[in-house]
Amino acid sequence: REAEYIKQIKELSLLNEKLVEKEAKLQTVVQENEELKEKESSYHKKIEELSKVNKIFADTEIYLKRSTQENEELREREVDYLKNIEQLAKLQENLLVKELHDMVLEIEDLKAKDGLAEKKIEELSNLNKSLLAKER
Repeated sequence: REAEYIKQIKELSLLNEKLVEKEAKLQTVVQENEELKEKESSYHKKIEELSKVNKIFADTEIYLKRSTQENEELREREVDYLKNIEQLAKLQENLLVKELHDMVLEIEDLKAKDGLAEKKIEELSNLNKSLLAKER
C-alpha cells in the first residue's frame, strides 16, 4: 500500500508540476493579453488623433482649393477690369482729343468772326468819319 501511495504521490506531483507549468503559462498569456489590450487602446487613441489630424488636413486642403479657385477668378476679373479701364481711358482720350479739336475749330471760327467784326467796325468808323466830314 505504501508503494501505491508513493506512486499516487508521484503522479500527483507530476500533475501538480504540470498544473504549475500550465498556471505559469496562463499567467504569461494573461499578462500578454493585458499588454496587447493596452497596446490596442494606445493604437485606438493614435488612430483617433490621426483621424482628427487627417480631417483638419482635408479641411485645410478644401479651403486651399477654394482659395486658389477664388484667386484665379479674381485674377481673371482683374484682367477684364484692366482691359475695360484701358478701353475707357482710350475712349476718354479720344473724346478729349475730339473736344479739343472742336474747341480749336470754334476758337478759329471766333477769331475769324472777330476779324470780320473788327473790319466792319473799321469800315463803319470810316463811313461815320466821312459822313461827319461831309456834314461839316
